[in-house]
Amino acid sequence: MLNTVIHGRQQARKALLAQVLAVAVVALALLAASPAHALAAALGGGALALGGWLSAWVALGGQTPAAAGLALGRLVTGLVLKWALLLAALLLGLAVWHLPPAALVGGVLVALLAQVLAMLRR
Repeated sequence: MLNTVIHGRQQARKALLAQVLAVAVVALALLAASPAHALAAALGGGALALGGWLSAWVALGGQTPAAAGLALGRLVTGLVLKWALLLAALLLGLAVWHLPPAALVGGVLVALLAQVLAMLRR
């Protein structure tokens, strides 16, 4: 019997690890350009990774599989929290801390690519 909640948790853990590693590599590489670029990439990618973890925690947090309506509500709540966290990080990085926009968005793109590649691997 396939337990989709357990499989979902494993996939989320694998994606989070891939995102953190990929963002760390990019941030370290951008450290050669400037500390602000490295911080921007870490903020953008880290916010997406943290949002993904939060989304998985909310959506897959129950001990037993939930009814369809409750499961859908958890999924939507998790996604809204994920994107709200990312948007807040982008706004803070751009408007408050004046970080380089290309590095900020680059960190987000690296985290997204790492997530997709982690989900493709079985």
